[in-house]
Amino acid sequence: MFSEKIGEIETNGKSIHAYHEVVSVLRRAAAGAPEDAAGHLLLALAAEQFLELNERMPLRAQQVTESYDRIKGFANSLDKGREAGGAEYLAAIETVAQQLAAE
Repeated sequence: MFSEKIGEIETNGKSIHAYHEVVSVLRRAAAGAPEDAAGHLLLALAAEQFLELNERMPLRAQQVTESYDRIKGFANSLDKGREAGGAEYLAAIETVAQQLAAE
């Protein structure tokens, strides 16, 4: 579920525009699915961090790949936690939130 939404970044060339679009998609998803709002908002925050750092800067291919892999990893963790349910989902949310806060 989360990975599918993040996959749109890759589908659209990992561009700044793609990140903007995914932020909008994630925020709408958070509003429409309260049980998954935290996960969607964390991914939106990760995408927004990328935008804040890179929006007006030239991007290196390695930087684009690393940034995408980071957010994709967050999405995969949230998907696995959600599939496992309950405590595992909460743990995945907490882990992603902690990683975002530490950066």
